[in-house]
Amino acid sequence: MAEDRLSRRGGHMVISAALQRQLEALSDARGDDHRAARARLLEGAAASRAEIARLSDDGSVRWPVRSTAAALLLALDAPALFDNVERWARGDFRLGPGAPLGGAPLPSLRAERIAGAGPRVLPRAVELLWNERDRIDDGGVLALVLAIGELAAQGVDRSLAALAALVEEGDAFAAAAAAEALSRTGSRTAVAPLLGALGDASRDLGVRCAAATGLGLLRASEAAERLLALFVDPGTPAPLRVEVAVPLARIAGEIAVAPIVERLSVETDTRTVQRMVDALADTRALAALEPVRRLAREHPDGFVREAARGAADLLARRVSAR
Repeated sequence: MAEDRLSRRGGHMVISAALQRQLEALSDARGDDHRAARARLLEGAAASRAEIARLSDDGSVRWPVRSTAAALLLALDAPALFDNVERWARGDFRLGPGAPLGGAPLPSLRAERIAGAGPRVLPRAVELLWNERDRIDDGGVLALVLAIGELAAQGVDRSLAALAALVEEGDAFAAAAAAEALSRTGSRTAVAPLLGALGDASRDLGVRCAAATGLGLLRASEAAERLLALFVDPGTPAPLRVEVAVPLARIAGEIAVAPIVERLSVETDTRTVQRMVDALADTRALAALEPVRRLAREHPDGFVREAARGAADLLARRVSAR
């Protein structure tokens, strides 16, 4: 019994091992198992509220457990808000059960509603993405990820960690969305999880492509070597090579010109050629100007020639402005 009660030692609150084990199990459970475990915990959680709050702020405890504890606190203190996060993620903005329901709002509008409720919703949003993905469709996932991104932009504690965790371990759709949201925060803490996802050949291709794009948005110099290696490796999947071209150009600049031009000499897909022309413009390098102008004059596809002319004009302005 003593193990299950809140105690104090030296003026500091001590978290019971039994409660911590229960919260760890809750944080690891998924779907119906998670909901059943949460219902059992909520039956006696009011008596342990102070202990749960202490655990949610304990930096020595694993981040998923702390987040689960914070979500449980929200369920205790504001059950209507706890339920509303899921409703809003689904696009249900009705004021009551009898109100009419039209078409679901866009994920961006759902995200605005969720984030507008304030920092308290973060652990519930994470719980839905992590433990109750079975209740949320892809539109809801995107809404929740965008909401976490908005909270991160507001400087809300743990929101960046939530996005990073989703990039590293979320399902393919959630991880790709989180990679984009994480890169848009502009935070340097985004670089490590994005680099990890990009370099992991076992990850979904969409996640790796999103990570590459995100690293380009961040202009992360640490990524230049890995991006270049992927671009020149014949074993790199074609969609990833195409996606890597622009971030490589943005980060590596003139160093990227030669490998991109070499690839253009053997590339036959017109969309891929246009993408690499855009990449050459993003190098802002004088060495890229003549290859782009040559494509504008000589490429057999009219769309490519038009794209190259636009890229040549843009590149010329960028070079002269340096």
